[in-house]
Amino acid sequence: MACQKFQLTERMGGPWHGGASKLSTIKFCFAGRGPAKKSRHKTPHSLRHPSPLRCIGSCSWQCMNHFLTLPNEILQFEIFSYLATADIARLDVAISNHKLRPLLFGVYSAISLKHKKEGLTLAQMVWFFRRSIPLQSITFDPRLLPGDISDIFEVMESEGSNAARVQHMTLSPCSDTAGGMACFVLLTLCCTGLQSLTIQDCKPVAPPVLEKLREQHNTSLRCLDLSAYKELTDDFVVALSQGCPSLTTLDLSHSPQLSDISVATLAAGCPSLTSLLLHGCGGITNAAVQSLSLVTPSSLAVLDFAWCHRIDDDALLSLSAGCDASLTSLHLGHCNAVSDAGIIALAHRCSLLTALNVERCILLTDAAVAALSRGCSGLTSLNLGGCAQLTDFAMFALSDHLTSLRKLTLDRLQGLTDTGIIALAHRCSLLTALDVERCSLLTDAAVAALSRGCAGLTSLDASYCPALTDAACVSLALCEEDNDREGGQRGERSGCNSADASSSSSALTALDLSGCAQLTEASVVALARGCPRLLTLSLSLTSVSNVTAKALASGCPALTQLSYS
Repeated sequence: MACQKFQLTERMGGPWHGGASKLSTIKFCFAGRGPAKKSRHKTPHSLRHPSPLRCIGSCSWQCMNHFLTLPNEILQFEIFSYLATADIARLDVAISNHKLRPLLFGVYSAISLKHKKEGLTLAQMVWFFRRSIPLQSITFDPRLLPGDISDIFEVMESEGSNAARVQHMTLSPCSDTAGGMACFVLLTLCCTGLQSLTIQDCKPVAPPVLEKLREQHNTSLRCLDLSAYKELTDDFVVALSQGCPSLTTLDLSHSPQLSDISVATLAAGCPSLTSLLLHGCGGITNAAVQSLSLVTPSSLAVLDFAWCHRIDDDALLSLSAGCDASLTSLHLGHCNAVSDAGIIALAHRCSLLTALNVERCILLTDAAVAALSRGCSGLTSLNLGGCAQLTDFAMFALSDHLTSLRKLTLDRLQGLTDTGIIALAHRCSLLTALDVERCSLLTDAAVAALSRGCAGLTSLDASYCPALTDAACVSLALCEEDNDREGGQRGERSGCNSADASSSSSALTALDLSGCAQLTEASVVALARGCPRLLTLSLSLTSVSNVTAKALASGCPALTQLSYS
């Protein structure tokens, strides 16, 4: 048997390698059949391509010995995460009698199948379970037929110990008339170790299934995402609170049929809840919030009531009294009945808040923002977009007290001027993301202040700010030493020194200047020279031409998304 060599080359810059950009080449030697002629793998074989190990079925056990002694991080993430089921089957054949077989399957068990383009079919699941591979994550194929559902349960029940190891599961839409929720109930009966489950759009649940859910008393399930399930009812949530009392994270968003009964039952039946998302549940009223605040002691840290139009200040008064010691994140976007009184109550009692969204709460004024700034000094994310009554005085309050702000949304504030942004830039130097879309009074002076004061700014949306000109882009592209020179005076420049570009250029990775009609080719030239980290850039509805926009390719090598017109 002659050896044939080929290379697997992969950029080691993913999330498992700290963003490093170096290239690493791994060489493998597989035994081929017959004399060593020309290798079929003359060129580097990228792991990014599907089924990268096509010749794996013919490799020898000595080969596998070398293969499986690679570092685990290489096996787990750089190789095994790209293998299809057929590839794993080839590995199975290659080392069927080899001592390293358990290592192969042990490594593969750490790979989450939910990242595959397609879910797990019935045949594949049977293959994994019958080879005692302890799968930790399963995504079911949306093409499953009605008969497959019962077969799945039979496999699960017959492979009890293996099924118990499954910790994460995603159930895609299926054609079974009983619906995916029936699958959920039966799967949780078999997968006693299941901790996290996501159920996508499926059919309604039959009453017998609800009864099974009530009786199962699953104490392992912690996280349940039903936000893509459109048929949720109070009956199901009541059964859920009785059958899964250990839930800590529950997403019931976009379920308009739910009422206060569901929330009250969850508050009583799932005392360990730390995160409850009810985004778009229009049937929820103040009574639901009051039932949550009555749980003592409260463990709720994350609440989402966005688009719950029937919630008003009375709900926030109850919430501030009952969840003051635990609440860290609250979403009240589009709750149009919320006014200053409710926000001031929150500010006085909920001092642990780090994230607050009051987008389009049109009754709020500068007084509410001032109270938040004083009472919730730990806020790092704040959305005030569309709060039309806010002015620069709200920005003065933020800059005086919320110096730890990282993300700030101020879109559509028609009363916001350069003065407010300059105050923020002077004191809130830790800002990394800012949205001032359609703040029509802002000019180049505001952008210049941000460039000087917020060196860590990575995302800026200044779209549809009609007063912005090329000078704004020049300000954003200036190097740090130019920002500091002569107190931040700005003059014309041809670009930063290439030797210092990586350390002194703009930190911006996302920039949206759509609708800024005064921008010209000069803006593109400036951005290409001073913003090499840009990943996404929008210059739609400006005077920038497609020819000029292409010049960004050399100055912004990481650019992945570019919009222009």
